Amino acid sequence: MKLSCLLLIIILNQFSFTSYLTITEYNLLDQSLIRDDLYIENKTCLEQEHRYSLIFSKIKEMNANIYVFTEARSSFLNRKMLEYGYKGKCYSKKCALDGTCIYWNSRLRYVSSGCGRFLMLNGKNASQGYLYVVLQHSMGTTIGVIGTHLKSLKTLKGEIRSYQASQLRAMYNVLERKTKLVIMAGDFNTKPDEYPGLAFRSFEGLNVHITHRKKRNGILLSRVVDNIISNREALVAGVYGDNGQLIPNCDTDGSDHFPITAVFQLYDMYLYALIIAATLMWWTVDTFVV
Repeated sequence: MKLSCLLLIIILNQFSFTSYLTITEYNLLDQSLIRDDLYIENKTCLEQEHRYSLIFSKIKEMNANIYVFTEARSSFLNRKMLEYGYKGKCYSKKCALDGTCIYWNSRLRYVSSGCGRFLMLNGKNASQGYLYVVLQHSMGTTIGVIGTHLKSLKTLKGEIRSYQASQLRAMYNVLERKTKLVIMAGDFNTKPDEYPGLAFRSFEGLNVHITHRKKRNGILLSRVVDNIISNREALVAGVYGDNGQLIPNCDTDGSDHFPITAVFQLYDMYLYALIIAATLMWWTVDTFVV
């Protein structure tokens, strides 16, 4: 019996205890939000069919485990993402065609989800909000993913985004009690003088993996836009396909944002449990031997 337990421990140790989770955040720039100044040289680049062919090509190429899309429209995404092997949830902004979507592949099992609108300073519901999904990885780790798009810079009022960020942190705290890994991703529309203060003050103690600046017409806009924030340090984080260009390329970029990606290391909870059980049996087997 003791020999059997020892052999089981040896066999289990031959398996991989780790896996990697890749999450990508991508602001897709919904067609309803297109501005004529996006591409200077060629206005045909603004056409929906052209843009989405580039976006879907990039999504397929990245092959992430989880995608968080902002300025996204579910009617354009669901069929294609299903074709790529993803399931998902979407949440539309109030009185708008676009919203936030979260998709995941077959390595992850759906557990639960929810959404909510931010409260404004006057106590009324804002048009912006958040979507969250709880997933379980095939290796046993439970993951909470929050997708959001904070108030735009049109108002230039950082206190609005700060208030929304504090509500995001409250949702984060709820998920942290239920899951091992919590990831917030989205377009935070945050100015440099708000970072790491104001809006990001709510995220103190967390890992801010990406602060990607938006680019348009050769000008590096002075704002920190896309972010991935979590309670665990990422192994790798960066801007996908960023070659230093300052304007969207009509042949490669369907949006004025670049996708950002972070990779996290996960541990196989099931294998650990089996090894612990086998080890305990190995140490205590003599007790049961007559």
